[in-house]
Amino acid sequence: MTDSKSEQLEIEVIFGEALGLASAEERASYLERVCKNDPTLRTEVEKLIANHFKAGDFLDEPLAQVVAPTSWQQLGEKPGTQIGPYKLLQQIGEGGMGVVFMAERSSEPSR
Repeated sequence: MTDSKSEQLEIEVIFGEALGLASAEERASYLERVCKNDPTLRTEVEKLIANHFKAGDFLDEPLAQVVAPTSWQQLGEKPGTQIGPYKLLQQIGEGGMGVVFMAERSSEPSR
């Protein structure tokens, strides 16, 4: 009996080879040949292939086109923007959680 690590490697190798084939017919013939004595293996590889083609090409797009904008240029907030009683003066930082501005209070809070 094989261990799960070598079994996973076998699945990955067969999956990779199958994806390299030009047509569904060639893939089916290849799987029939290499998985003929192991229907469970064939089922696992067929699931991976189906999911691969179902996923499409979304992983081929640059992440910046997929993720929501985070910089002030894209959100509309920029120096001079008024947010409540604060006027944004200049951007002083930017990171994964957002943009940081230096701001000044333009009016006293009402009491």
